[in-house]
Amino acid sequence: MLKRTSVAWAADNGITELYTWTQRRNEDMRRLNEDLGFRYGRVSISVRAALAQRAD
Repeated sequence: MLKRTSVAWAADNGITELYTWTQRRNEDMRRLNEDLGFRYGRVSISVRAALAQRAD
């Protein structure tokens, strides 16, 4: 309901483009986004690792 309300508010207020970020494995949310008209565009990849300690 929150996403539907946000999309409706944006349309009523002249906003023509919305972005959303959803994890690849969150199939239920991805399906909802598709049902609301979102389509895939840019893909973001995050990589995290501990940095090596310098030996001073």
